[in-house]
Amino acid sequence: MGEDAAQTLDQILSTLKVETSRPHFEKRWERTAASFSDRASDLLTAGSIQSNCRLLGMNFKAERALIERAQLFRDVPGLEMLHWHCHQELVRRLDRRSNSSGSFSRVSGVFNWPKLPGDVHADIELFYVYVFLSTVPRLIEFHRHVGVSEFVTADTLSDLELWLLDYKEETGRWGFHEQDWLCRHFVGNVFKIGRLQFETTEFRHPYLIFRRRDDQTIQILAEDGLEVRADGLLNGSDGLRETHVWRTSLSMGAYVEGYPVSRDGAIERNLVRLEEGEWDEILKEGDSVLGVHIPATGTMDYTRCCRSFSRSLPFFKRHFPEFEPRAFTCSSWLLDRQLKDHLPADTNIIRFLNEWNLIPEPEADSRQTIERVFGDVGSDFNTWPQSTSLQQIIVGHMNEGGLWRMGAGIIVPDSGSFALNGE
Repeated sequence: MGEDAAQTLDQILSTLKVETSRPHFEKRWERTAASFSDRASDLLTAGSIQSNCRLLGMNFKAERALIERAQLFRDVPGLEMLHWHCHQELVRRLDRRSNSSGSFSRVSGVFNWPKLPGDVHADIELFYVYVFLSTVPRLIEFHRHVGVSEFVTADTLSDLELWLLDYKEETGRWGFHEQDWLCRHFVGNVFKIGRLQFETTEFRHPYLIFRRRDDQTIQILAEDGLEVRADGLLNGSDGLRETHVWRTSLSMGAYVEGYPVSRDGAIERNLVRLEEGEWDEILKEGDSVLGVHIPATGTMDYTRCCRSFSRSLPFFKRHFPEFEPRAFTCSSWLLDRQLKDHLPADTNIIRFLNEWNLIPEPEADSRQTIERVFGDVGSDFNTWPQSTSLQQIIVGHMNEGGLWRMGAGIIVPDSGSFALNGE
């Protein structure tokens, strides 16, 4: 990077008090600085902001707030150039997806862009909303390029307004902290299909999945060297690291031998052997999968979730034929197996949970459970609201010394789950 460009970046990050985040912006910064021109300013005019808000169908109050608060780009030195850089990073990835000559190009949707400190400017927490808004026309163009319907596009992009309004409801002011999540939408990785969202991604859990040829039985084995507690969870879950743990092993040769994961997501301390010729390895780290996400847009209606699953595979086969997902994966507080001990079996949450082969999530903790069920609350759970039965259950379990944790799961096509039959 040239000295002038490097100094400019350092000055901007110093103004924003995020100097340690330099590695997340410095790649291609010099190219960004060289292309910075009036085009960058055009993305932040009142007319441009209004136009892009209306492309999203954003409500009038949010639109007016964003137009009025764009003053922050004139108040904070260098912020307009940083906006241009982030905008260009999204556009580059969309261009890569569009120019892949028919082969599916899975691109990273996470940039690790930092949260910007609120004391820099009263409206600085809206910065990334303007980044995403400026990229809306290019993203819509990409969706059209791959044949995605306008309805799916609108439904998918409604997530931006959802998180903007969620922040307003929780804090009383306009802001946004979901840049890592929305980046995935704006590089064309996430699509909302009915009740659920699906992300083109890769399997990132330390397990191997096998399927028996004669009856399609699924067997999940832990990778070699995992530290496991007596409860079958990975050491570090719940923020607890124990000294009395055991380690998994995995050997592959004429047969595969390792430690299995139960359907309820516990690693069992009994070696199993899978004979060669009887089992096929169908999923390992790095393989293509569809990540499943549950937006906070209403109840977890089981039938609607089934319909989303049944539509998802045909959707991606039609619009991204080169992408061949081997499974569905999900990491969510809704996949905490403890919920089965507290909720009736016929509830939407438990019916959804029961469809998954659960796997222990590394470093699983209660943060998402608390955020989704209670919002932004303090550490004293006895002061948390208990206006719903679910809130009462969460607090009651904690009063008894229990801990909640993130869960994870796998659904393999052709395994008889609702992922295929939609029922």
